[in-house]
Amino acid sequence: MPTYPQTVSYRDAKGQTSVMKFFVVAASAAVALTDAQAIVAALTALTNAAQGNAKGAYTTSPSTNVYGTNATYETVEDKAMLTYQTSTGQNHRYMVPAPLAAIFLADSETVDPSNGLVTALSAAMVGKAASGDGVLIASYVGGIRIRRKLKRKYNIYTLNPAETGPGE
Repeated sequence: MPTYPQTVSYRDAKGQTSVMKFFVVAASAAVALTDAQAIVAALTALTNAAQGNAKGAYTTSPSTNVYGTNATYETVEDKAMLTYQTSTGQNHRYMVPAPLAAIFLADSETVDPSNGLVTALSAAMVGKAASGDGVLIASYVGGIRIRRKLKRKYNIYTLNPAETGPGE
């Protein structure tokens, strides 16, 4: 069966963005569209960030001024790393940006596998999402909270847009 790449971006309350990538295996493009929509909807339900553009089997182009909520774990620097395993034993990790506090256990570090939103995502992913070589996701392994600072490139020079003289 063909493998369809899918990306979806999320924007938090501070305007920072995060992109998630996964693959969908389906017999046709129409089935891939349905599966990708279900996975993106389940992912979006887990996050405080607003869904941005989606590209692949499922494509959206929402307003560029959409921002997420300003709630606990409001930035995309906080992520819930969910681990899934294929039938061949390969682990695949998916990072959910700005996760909801409700999906964690009392320690606020471990993803609750019995949470309804997490089980909905697992139901959407298992048997439909795959590795890049087309091996289907077979089971959910677990998840933890990750905190990483965004890596940004800053230019120390301010360029003169009119190019009438040197920049600073």
